[in-house]
Amino acid sequence: MEVLKNMLSEIDEDLTGEIFSLEVDLIDLAEQDNGAVLKHASHAVHEFEGIPLDLLIADFAHDELWSSLMAELVLLDESFKQRLRELDIEYLHVVGDVNNGWYLEDHMLFEMVRDQYQAHDTQNSHSLFLDRIKRHFPAISTELLLNHNKWCHDRKAFQMKRGGLLKTWQQSKHQLVLKVSALLAEAAQKTEEAYKTHSEKEAQIKYCRQLMDKVNAWKLAKFEEQKLQEELEAMQVQREREKVQEKMKREKSVREEQRNQIQNFRTAKSIMKDEAERLKMEKLREIQENLAKQAVIDQQRIQYRREEREKRLEKLALEKQKREMERERILSKLEELRNQVRVEAIRDPERTLKATVASDARTAGFLNQTETCYEPVNKELFTVNTFNENKLKKDNRVRVENALRSAGLLNTDYARNIIQSMHPPQAPRKDTFSNIKFAND
Repeated sequence: MEVLKNMLSEIDEDLTGEIFSLEVDLIDLAEQDNGAVLKHASHAVHEFEGIPLDLLIADFAHDELWSSLMAELVLLDESFKQRLRELDIEYLHVVGDVNNGWYLEDHMLFEMVRDQYQAHDTQNSHSLFLDRIKRHFPAISTELLLNHNKWCHDRKAFQMKRGGLLKTWQQSKHQLVLKVSALLAEAAQKTEEAYKTHSEKEAQIKYCRQLMDKVNAWKLAKFEEQKLQEELEAMQVQREREKVQEKMKREKSVREEQRNQIQNFRTAKSIMKDEAERLKMEKLREIQENLAKQAVIDQQRIQYRREEREKRLEKLALEKQKREMERERILSKLEELRNQVRVEAIRDPERTLKATVASDARTAGFLNQTETCYEPVNKELFTVNTFNENKLKKDNRVRVENALRSAGLLNTDYARNIIQSMHPPQAPRKDTFSNIKFAND
């Protein structure tokens, strides 16, 4: 029993080491084509199935032990074949359909993109994968893409489970064959020794029974190990599913939060838009009220300007009337002046040959001077209505001008400044100044 326990512990250590290598092999196996995996699996089944030829042709005297050991090999094959059939039934939609009805090129492109996003486990890798695959296959609906993604996930799980099951079958079969070979060799050796003595034969039979019990115990332990391995695989699959579901829940919550943020943003934008529209309406109403008030004020201003204009027109009419009256007064005065200077002589062509009043006056004065005594004529011959020499000489500006002219300084700046600074003898009338303003003034 101690020997069998040691052998079982060594087998367990070997199986633990093989599990790690089996996981690496399963990852490589999952990347291969589905048909190639199934073909390899069918060949593996034929290689593992049945009793090895070395055991069939081996010569063993103890038929009961040999039959029991061979039955264990057959039962081991049947158990693994049954598990393979159950696995095929569980994944019948993967086994019975090649590429899920997709073309090989499309399926390979889908697998390539899927592996790229599965290699990086980020928070939103599933959403990014869907966005990327929709750009490659825009004509395919999202539901079909999700179904094909699930089919690829199931196919990969099927390949990993089937490969792991075949690997476990191969290892278990190899270990059992080694055990059976060792037991048969040991039993053969014991049988040869038992031929020598009857007691040794009975001991050999007892020992064979012990070995059979060990084999049965090892079989039970092996079945228990397989059961635990299946439970571990089921727990791992369940953990993966829970992980995927949790990831989808997180992505769904993130999308829901983003959707709520977008809805809140739209609501706030709508409120801001309504508020802006309300402010514009208030501003428009205020402008309309101001325009209405301004219209009233403008109407009042127009009325005021109209009244002012009427007053101004009346004033202008009065001023015009005054100007007309003044003009008539001036015209009448000018007419009087014209009458005063108008020639009243009668048309007489011979008058040119006659003496004038002035000549007669001079002649009379001369005669008076010669005949009697000289009397100067101080009385003006005609009435003078303008300036005379005496009046002009009373103006200092005229005398200064004559002095400057005599000195040759009349056209100098000095003369102009002096004459400009001098004032007339009496202030000029107001009507002699112009009220027109020029640019140079």
